[in-house]
Amino acid sequence: MKILETGKNELDLSFEGKDLGLSNYLASLLAVNKDIDFAASEYDHPLKGTPILRLSGSDLKKNVVKALNELQSELSALEKKFSKE
Repeated sequence: MKILETGKNELDLSFEGKDLGLSNYLASLLAVNKDIDFAASEYDHPLKGTPILRLSGSDLKKNVVKALNELQSELSALEKKFSKE
């Protein structure tokens, strides 16, 4: 993950080599946060295909870290569930 632009209340993150699903899921986690005004993901260019997560709101970096930790917890729980079977 790479920070592309940081405005006063805006943040763009690039997920080079990743699928759009990751940035879409992070956008959905962030969209329910009261500090986030806008969260959406898109490809930077149709041929290049690097997902970009665009955010606006307050405490963006803190909220991105929180969402990433939540995602990590969900994936760990899922991994434990599958390893039991």
